Amino acid sequence: MRAYNKFGWGPWSAVTTIIAAKAPDASTWITTTNSSTNFYIKWQEPFNRGLSIFRYYITIMKKGGTSTNAAHYFASPDCNGADVTINTTQSCYIPMANLRGSPWFWGLNDKLTMRIWAETPMGQGSQYQIISTTSGNNAAI
Repeated sequence: MRAYNKFGWGPWSAVTTIIAAKAPDASTWITTTNSSTNFYIKWQEPFNRGLSIFRYYITIMKKGGTSTNAAHYFASPDCNGADVTINTTQSCYIPMANLRGSPWFWGLNDKLTMRIWAETPMGQGSQYQIISTTSGNNAAI
């Protein structure tokens, strides 16, 4: 672009590229189910404003933790949100044996708290938090 005034044309400006977007919203739902061996998590892709989601963050609070303390949440290597399959299907599973061990120490029929959020080139989006229950689609372990 360049400007014109009573003295004539000014110089051309440098080329700039912009993206009119921001980080993604939070997912609007997460469901959990379990079997005797695995804890399954599925979530809805959040509104991403037309940008590719290249990673999901899936963290689970340790037993006895405080939901407002980020240090009490841990990611599971079984549910790596940068994995292409997990990213594409918006789902993953964690072996029950892993949830019952370190760092979580969850027991049978415990209700766990987890957070999921997405990341695009514009940054990390809002977190969605859920507490698993023993009824409906959100199963306790």
